Amino acid sequence: DEERKAWAIILKQSFPDMDTAPGIAAIKQVELFTNWRPFVPEEFKDRICPEPTKEVIDKVKMDKRTKAKRKAEAKLKAVTTADNGEKEGLSAVTTAADNGEKE
Repeated sequence: DEERKAWAIILKQSFPDMDTAPGIAAIKQVELFTNWRPFVPEEFKDRICPEPTKEVIDKVKMDKRTKAKRKAEAKLKAVTTADNGEKEGLSAVTTAADNGEKE
């Protein structure tokens, strides 16, 4: 585990002194905490990947739900539009066949 100790020393020497990280987006705060915190040395976890506030976590969840809902609505609209186009094309072919015409 010497490599991990060396990494911790390098981080300690190069990490800037600041109380809070400036301007990290809410989604990145949550991502750092949930995905990357397990890989950070124990002594740096609270500085590099602090736990986001409940408000930040709730905001990210709501944003994801809203985005998924919009995406689903757009997909449904695209499918509905495509279905209508196929029906119109099919009815034109049916009408032409009924009249004895070629397409």
